[in-house]
Amino acid sequence: MTNKLKPMTVYLLMRGASGLFFSTVFTLGTLYRVNVAGLNPLQLVLVGTVLESFAFIFEVPTGVVADLYSRKLSLIIGFAVIGAGFVLEGSIPVLWAILAAQAIWAIGYTFTSGADSAWIADEIGSKQASRAYMRGSQAGQVGALLGIGVSTALANVSLALPLVAGGVAFMALSAFLYFAMTETGFSPVPQNERSTWRDMFGTFGSGLTEARRQPVLRILLLIGIFLGLSSEGIDRLWEVHLLEYSLPLATMSAATWFGLVSAAASIISIIAVQLVAGKTRDGNPALLGLLVPAISTLFMISIAVFALAGNLTLAVASNLAYVMFRRLNSPLREAWLNHTIPSRVRATVLSIGGQLDALGQIAGGPIIGLVATRVSVPAALLVSAIILLPVPFMYTRAHKISQSLQEA
Repeated sequence: MTNKLKPMTVYLLMRGASGLFFSTVFTLGTLYRVNVAGLNPLQLVLVGTVLESFAFIFEVPTGVVADLYSRKLSLIIGFAVIGAGFVLEGSIPVLWAILAAQAIWAIGYTFTSGADSAWIADEIGSKQASRAYMRGSQAGQVGALLGIGVSTALANVSLALPLVAGGVAFMALSAFLYFAMTETGFSPVPQNERSTWRDMFGTFGSGLTEARRQPVLRILLLIGIFLGLSSEGIDRLWEVHLLEYSLPLATMSAATWFGLVSAAASIISIIAVQLVAGKTRDGNPALLGLLVPAISTLFMISIAVFALAGNLTLAVASNLAYVMFRRLNSPLREAWLNHTIPSRVRATVLSIGGQLDALGQIAGGPIIGLVATRVSVPAALLVSAIILLPVPFMYTRAHKISQSLQEA
């Protein structure tokens, strides 16, 4: 059909648009839940728990659509369902609707997870796909930054508007993909190569078996649990904590104020990642082995400072710091893991690590939410920081063991 676009063009538009729309919804989503829906800290964290639980449960069954029927169909379904979830949340500001919306859009997200990467690889070939992934990531970052501005502008009209507008935009993206996407390279994945629950539990079991044999892997899997236990409280409560200070609302709205903080965090993080990426381009394992625990330590300290900050200036500065260190840690940790984990078990360990992180979020979220409700939000954030206390030491220990094995 003449109205089909080149696959690379569609892929970049899809990644940029999804980054823009997600940012439009997420930037001030918590402000909507607090100021409009009236959720308390425990309910805020339960929102994340429901989201993670449904994403974890449906990751495998929805992947069958992309593997067996069509990557294109999976993406079209996924973005439409994501949009429906966001429209529901923005339209009915009560707890049950917000929780239902998390379940809906989480299921939609599992339809898209991995399907875009698989689709572009099918259409342009695996050699060209690496370049597409890099450009797609950049498009997503630009879209996310633009989305902060869009979210702020819409929220100054109504805090529900970014969610509804973002949801409608995702539905429009689904319709666009129906007409614009080609699918000439797809062939159904053979049955023995498809992801199943048996594969998932098999991966989990083989990862645990391998971890029992190798101390480094055992440490890395434990780190995944600690990261998951800590993250839900940080993700769901940072805006609530800043709202406890006297915001400079005489000159701007709360929506504008939070939008500026989010934009500053994104810009600082992008610059920091680029600077550090330049210093670590050669992937020196020794340097990465020092940087990863150091940045993990700074991340943990910045959360603790944020929790205990006595004034707004220190709270904002520490908030920007922990966002930067968190985003720095992700690519550095990935590079370090690729040097540390033996290649024959790398995929297995990374997969089980992701599963343990998700399970940690599901388990840790309600506990931290209870602390926030029964004690205080700063106490919950401090608990999130304390949970991370063993992580830098564990990274250092894993690095030393890895180095000694390589020298032996």
